[in-house]
Amino acid sequence: MRFFYIARGSLNETLSAFVAANAVGYVDDTQLKWVRDVELEAEKSLNGYIAFIRKQKQGESEYGSRQINENPVEYRPGISIEED
Repeated sequence: MRFFYIARGSLNETLSAFVAANAVGYVDDTQLKWVRDVELEAEKSLNGYIAFIRKQKQGESEYGSRQINENPVEYRPGISIEED
């Protein structure tokens, strides 16, 4: 299960790289749209497979019995961090 979660994160990172490449002119809007469409389809497939594996209870003893959640980070623009 952990591998699937990492793969999903990698999909999002790849899309982010293409968005950044588009912003600086390395990738045109048509290419970015294609990448977004492919990423969305891959993510849907991956999410479906994750749901299937969870239903089958495969790997539950290793990793699948709980979800990964990170503590949210509070972002406050305009607040500077000062060193002591």
